[in-house]
Amino acid sequence: MTLSLREWILVKVLLKNQLTSLEAIRESFRKGENSSSLEEFLKKKLTPSQQKKVTAAVEKTLEILEETAYGSFALEMGWLSSQKLHKAQQIARSSSKMRLWDILRFKNWITPSQHKKLEKKVKEYREALEKSCYTLDSLFKGSPKRRRLRFGEMALHKLFITEEQLAECLTLQQEMKKKGIHKRLGELLFEKSYINEIQVQKIISAMEKGDEQIIENYVIEKKIGEGASGVVFKAYLQGSQTPVALKVLRPHVSESRETLQRFIEEAKQALTLRHPNIVQAYEVGVSEDYYYYTMEYVEGKSLRELLNEQIYLPIPQAIQITIDVAKALEYAFEQGIVHRDIKPDNILIESASGKAKLCDLGIAKNLHKDFSSTQKGMVMGTPYYISPELAKGENIDIRSDLYSLGVTLYRMVTGRLPFEGSSIPQVLMKHITLPPCPPSRFRKDLPFLLEEAILKLLEKRPSKRFSRPKELIHFLTPLLKLS
Repeated sequence: MTLSLREWILVKVLLKNQLTSLEAIRESFRKGENSSSLEEFLKKKLTPSQQKKVTAAVEKTLEILEETAYGSFALEMGWLSSQKLHKAQQIARSSSKMRLWDILRFKNWITPSQHKKLEKKVKEYREALEKSCYTLDSLFKGSPKRRRLRFGEMALHKLFITEEQLAECLTLQQEMKKKGIHKRLGELLFEKSYINEIQVQKIISAMEKGDEQIIENYVIEKKIGEGASGVVFKAYLQGSQTPVALKVLRPHVSESRETLQRFIEEAKQALTLRHPNIVQAYEVGVSEDYYYYTMEYVEGKSLRELLNEQIYLPIPQAIQITIDVAKALEYAFEQGIVHRDIKPDNILIESASGKAKLCDLGIAKNLHKDFSSTQKGMVMGTPYYISPELAKGENIDIRSDLYSLGVTLYRMVTGRLPFEGSSIPQVLMKHITLPPCPPSRFRKDLPFLLEEAILKLLEKRPSKRFSRPKELIHFLTPLLKLS
């Protein structure tokens, strides 16, 4: 049967609160029970108190859909900053009477004419949702038309475990099976302390419901990146055709108040940054057990992917990418921010324009704040691209990022890293003590001045490097014109 948007949301609310089941609804309609609408039919099964709560939940969901769309459209039009939107959302969450747009208008962050245009866009968005076809089978992706996720897949999908942990336990399960020992995957994951009892119950519940959603109001298309603390997805706001990069913190990470506070602070910090060579952050929020923030989705490849496809880049392209990243760093420097993890993985190249964009400011350090995880004595960043002073756990400034950019440029023009080793301590020690091999030894057509720039960036002492990114830009721009 086909449902209206309101009916579809109503059924989701009922199922989420375990007031009915999908099979019970199907069975009732198979018996031929009639009603003017599914909403009226289902209300017959609820007490007055339950009806009131469910109706309120449905209305709230519709409000959230509209307010999310309103804020998204305001950002897209450039009428509102991410920081102001976040503040307004916080106020709206704490108020039961004021809607998001009321707060934005009250603070004069949105003009009356802008509000009128946004209202029209939200209305069109709502109408588009209403025209969409909703069915009982579309309530969850685990419908008969789609294979249900198994225990391990669901645990992975819910970000409770990593692919490495899953592979380890699957291998162990096979080895035990050969010895006549049969254990469920969930038992092995639990025994290894990769999941806890609460997570086991959540996985089983999600499997029974076919519930694959992680962040409310976002539809995930695919995973595009993964790290120890979080996963990045290509996703869409429900009803929107514009993709975003959705970064979700792993649940076990958010259990640490210190880590969670740093994530929130850094996400808010990222919302304030606006530069054509920096991936724009849109929203930071929480959905049940998951903390997340959304960013601009860049259609293209990471610099790491480009370098995996070819030995090295054409010299003009390598120079342009370096200039683009330097522009992003100069802007960050003016905001009092050091990125701390410049490397090819964190540089995205737009397919259409070839423009480089710096991303993942997730471990960036605001020079005016002190995060315990980035204090003196703690090594952060990536060993192959780390500066000597960061490797030693010393205080750093923007010149540390310039060193890492120098390593990246070295990799772009030679196809190799200046320092490698069999262990992290060995690589760190080389960064601290050894001079790099001149890149011209591996690239005979390398311009002398470009090699000079690379070696200056890779000086052990920060005082011998470029003092700030704009000096590097001024040095490289003439080379770009000559190449």
